[in-house]
Amino acid sequence: MNQYLTLTSCAFTAEIDPIGAQCMHFYSKERGITVLHTDELRVVTGIPILFPTNRIDGGHFFCEGVEYQLPVNEADTNCSLHGTLYEQPFTVLAQSETSVVLKWRSGGDYFGFPQDFSVEVGYELNDGALIQTITFENHKGVPLPILLGLHTAFTIPFCEGSDCEDVLVYADHAAAISRNERQLTDGRMPFDEEDEAFAAGTFCADHLLTRLYRAGDGGEWTMRDTRTGVTICYKPDPAFTYRMIYSPVRGMFCCEPQTCAVDAPNLPEDSPDAKYPILREGECMVLRSVLTVD
Repeated sequence: MNQYLTLTSCAFTAEIDPIGAQCMHFYSKERGITVLHTDELRVVTGIPILFPTNRIDGGHFFCEGVEYQLPVNEADTNCSLHGTLYEQPFTVLAQSETSVVLKWRSGGDYFGFPQDFSVEVGYELNDGALIQTITFENHKGVPLPILLGLHTAFTIPFCEGSDCEDVLVYADHAAAISRNERQLTDGRMPFDEEDEAFAAGTFCADHLLTRLYRAGDGGEWTMRDTRTGVTICYKPDPAFTYRMIYSPVRGMFCCEPQTCAVDAPNLPEDSPDAKYPILREGECMVLRSVLTVD
């Protein structure tokens, strides 16, 4: 039986699983709103924290002279996919009715990463806002590449009595990035009609698609139920400079904030999409994201 940590504030409830420090549910029974998607697979339920995020070609890359060989766990593309942080047991450091803080520390043997590093995750529920704070700290060892993503999965429609066709999506994107048949980054492409619809806030959430974008200056993502007027606003931390949009089935829309492009460490050094954050020994990185229901 799942032992979730329950946060409540006004009409809203959030349920956090200590495994992966993963927000599994965010809802208001009183208002008939269910924000996050639930599935048999953890990786498309709630807000899984992915480290490293997305695909690494052959699981192999170099970072500042250090060679990495990550497990190849997607045989069809010969890629290392998503990491296993969302399966790791976190320890609860503090908890109240409206907040919780959890922490996990690597012993230097996590998924091909030799560093001694820790991840602290905090959630705070304030009326219709869920605030998530993630802190990475590199305690000692070689520099730590922060290839981080959130596999935030929304349920569509999110209001009782509505249909998928009632939900329109706005996404602040600066550029679309194309990928090859193995879903690895291979360059840029101009906006098409669907991209323009995202920018105008007229994209209908009944579509199935997968896209990679560079985030815009604001990086905001909103979903509006045109029947009820209820709007969900997602503001990932500015360090999440990329977005993967993933909607493989009707009823789920995944907005994945990422600190890097797909396979960024293996892109040519002169590529604008080859950059990603790196933590030196003793350094921390704090990322604060907000999910609001209005």
